[in-house]
Amino acid sequence: MIHPPIARAVAAAGAVLVAAAPAAAQRPTVPVEFFLGRQEFASELRVGDHEFAGLRLGLDRADFAGIRGFDWRGLNDDHNGVAPIKSYGAEAQLNLNSGRGITPFLVAGVGR
Repeated sequence: MIHPPIARAVAAAGAVLVAAAPAAAQRPTVPVEFFLGRQEFASELRVGDHEFAGLRLGLDRADFAGIRGFDWRGLNDDHNGVAPIKSYGAEAQLNLNSGRGITPFLVAGVGR
């Protein structure tokens, strides 16, 4: 069962995507994004720093609105396996500028 706040967030993101653009301008795309990163934790947390690898998969309903799901896993010290740290979640992305130049985005999401 989906946690109620997560269900509401996904429903709200879906409503934004459906209403984001007129039908003629909607060109759905499915972006697949691989990423690598590093997280450094405060020593008081007693969690070691970790490199991680992940995948983001989404649906862009128009040029300025999309949703993404993500999943990442920590890498072990040899980078040939996983460490016992992971995360997953979803986010909505809104492009605040359809013109040229710098393009700010508004991103809101939930994760675990």
